Amino acid sequence: MVTSTPKRIAKTVLDFCRTINPDASPQFVPVRPAIEAEQNECFLNVETRIKSEGGSLVNGWCIWLWPQVFIEAEHHGVWKTVEGKLIDVSPKPQNEKKIVFLEDPSFAFSEVTFERVDNIRLNLTTDKDVQTFLDISAEYAAFIEKHSSGRIVNAPAQELASLEYAKARALKKLFPRYTKPNDLCPCGSGKKNKKCHRIGL
Repeated sequence: MVTSTPKRIAKTVLDFCRTINPDASPQFVPVRPAIEAEQNECFLNVETRIKSEGGSLVNGWCIWLWPQVFIEAEHHGVWKTVEGKLIDVSPKPQNEKKIVFLEDPSFAFSEVTFERVDNIRLNLTTDKDVQTFLDISAEYAAFIEKHSSGRIVNAPAQELASLEYAKARALKKLFPRYTKPNDLCPCGSGKKNKKCHRIGL
């Protein structure tokens, strides 16, 4: 994952969130997952917590940012405790300790259809290569949803691999422009950009 939690809720974040739900304000929410919580299963994780401790599900969006490159909103659910406090009970890809969350009840998760709502993405540059990466990301998400039934993904392996490769190539093209050699690689490998395992792509 190339984006992470914004360090502050600045104008870029506020303006983006207003285009999604002008009736709510983004806020920082702490991340406190249970040991058994699964990544990318936020609604299931919240349901499990409700069964054990009460409270309720709050639908909305998790806001991710690659500063000055792009911003995106991921459909997300957090837990509201019986005291009314919001807590994200799902582990994060880069072990983030807090997220920026925007409430939005208009996008409610359904256990019946299990429809995946794609991220909302915004290019913060005039760079066409950034837009290419965002477009491929949207195409990849649509492909996964098209070939899904509930939680089961049964996508044609060759087409899936082709899209994954195209997405990785498009992302790698951005690294020299928007990261320094000693920065941690935005792909999430944990390696420095100059030694990233994706260098051969």
